[in-house]
Amino acid sequence: MGFKSLQLYLRKYYWPTMLMVALLVLIPKVLNGQANNVVLDGVALVRISETGSNRIVETLEEEVAEVTSVVQKIGDRYLWTTRDNTELRRYDHGTFITYVAEDGSGYIRVFDQDMRTMFDGLNELDGVFDYLEHFPLGLTTVTYYGRLRKAP
Repeated sequence: MGFKSLQLYLRKYYWPTMLMVALLVLIPKVLNGQANNVVLDGVALVRISETGSNRIVETLEEEVAEVTSVVQKIGDRYLWTTRDNTELRRYDHGTFITYVAEDGSGYIRVFDQDMRTMFDGLNELDGVFDYLEHFPLGLTTVTYYGRLRKAP
């Protein structure tokens, strides 16, 4: 294949293909108004499951990469990505930021990282957890405590 043949090939096949790929990547972002923006990304370290008469506490060190909590902001909306994109409402109050599911299915509470030092020394768990995620599962409640990889 000579140089002219290569130029013709690139002009005819390669560049149009690359343009189509770029458009397929960019069009969904434009249609959403902006790119998805992860505002909270946490990894659970402890799971507590409770019923009316039973409580199970599990350390999740072996599963840590699998149990995450992710919230994205798309436009003015917050979505609980790891719970079927449930829409959330954000509340800022004192030292906490709370994301509450609009359908009542749970919430995530996060230390405002700028205010966190107010709690230093209050109990033995200071510095261990950054957030909690709480939701019902039937008549059982499940609470995860974890560390943030990305804070709001």
